[in-house]
Amino acid sequence: MNWNDPTGLALIAVGAMFAARLVWTFRRHESHRLARFLGLPVDGHRLGRFYWIEGVFSREVQRAMSPEYARKYRWLLTRRAQRTAVVLVVASWLLSIYGTLDLTGSLGFADSGFSWWSVMAFLSYLLIRGAVRVVADAPDDLLDERLVALRNRSYLVAYRWLGLVFLLVFGFMAGALETQASAQDGAANFGEAMWFGVYLIMFVAASLPSMVLAWGGVLTDGD
Repeated sequence: MNWNDPTGLALIAVGAMFAARLVWTFRRHESHRLARFLGLPVDGHRLGRFYWIEGVFSREVQRAMSPEYARKYRWLLTRRAQRTAVVLVVASWLLSIYGTLDLTGSLGFADSGFSWWSVMAFLSYLLIRGAVRVVADAPDDLLDERLVALRNRSYLVAYRWLGLVFLLVFGFMAGALETQASAQDGAANFGEAMWFGVYLIMFVAASLPSMVLAWGGVLTDGD
C-alpha cells in the first residue's frame, strides 16, 4: 500500500471508525445491535408519522424537543456550540470545493468532482440540525407559535443567502472546469461538476435555515 496516497489513508480511517462503532455496539448492547449500529429507534419506540414535505418523522421532532434530549446534548445547545457548528458547516462546504481540485490533500475520486471531503457536508448537516433541535425542519403541528415564527424567519433569511451561495458555488465550478478540463473530456468533467454542484447546493439549502437559528442563538440552553 502507498502510505502517501491520501485517498487510501482516508479509506482506512473510515473503515477504522466503522469497525470501532461496530465493536462498541456489540460490547455495550445485548439486543437490537444492528438497529443501534445504524442509529435506528429500538426498545419499542416507533418513528411515528412521516412528514413528506419536511422530510422528518414526528418521533424525531418530539425526541429533539424533549427534556431528555436537552440533558443528553446540553453541550450542543449552548450558543458557543451552535456558532461553532455553523463555522464547521461552512468549513465542510469549503473543503468539499477544495476536494474538486487536484491538490495535495484534496482526497478526490479520480476525475470526479466528489471527494472524501464531500462526506463532511452530510455530517455537518446532521450536526447543525441537532444543534437547533430539528426546529428548522419541523412541521407546524409539532411546534408552538413562537417556534413556528422563529422557523419561518430563519427560512426568509436563508432564502436571501441561498441565491448568493448558489452563484458562488456554480461560479467556482465553471472556473474550475475552464482551467482543468481538456477539449476531449470537457463534457464528462462538466457532468461531474454539475452532479457535485447539485449535491453541495442540496446540503447548503437544507442547512441554511438551521444555521440562521444557530447563529442567532434563539434556541440556546446557556452560554
